[in-house]
Amino acid sequence: MVIGFGAANIAAAKDEGKGTIDSPDGLLFTVTFNKSRMEGDAETRALVFAGENIANLRNPLQEAAGAGIFDLETRAWVTTVLDSFASKQKTLTLPGGYLVMNSAWPPTDINQNVGDAIDSFLTNEELLHR
Repeated sequence: MVIGFGAANIAAAKDEGKGTIDSPDGLLFTVTFNKSRMEGDAETRALVFAGENIANLRNPLQEAAGAGIFDLETRAWVTTVLDSFASKQKTLTLPGGYLVMNSAWPPTDINQNVGDAIDSFLTNEELLHR
């Protein structure tokens, strides 16, 4: 995985050609972040999210073999939420104002709240459809 910083909606010419790094499966992943839009722990969360997506594509778990994009995206967000908890972050809000993690939630409600928020984010923002 190559990580770059700059305009995230423009492909750099240097990233369009043949890679200079060996890859075990012949694929190179380039991830570009707009650093000016990342505050606090956002960069860490973005790296976790992107890394989980690449890991799921490159070396899927047996139970995830053949999973669709909705399930893969959900898995990457769940991993990001788990990393937020492990880092003792108080909340995690996704674009559009979706609160997907709040350390103040009762432990009995966390799984349901996280699942509902991720599903709502992915479907209501029309990012992904089942």
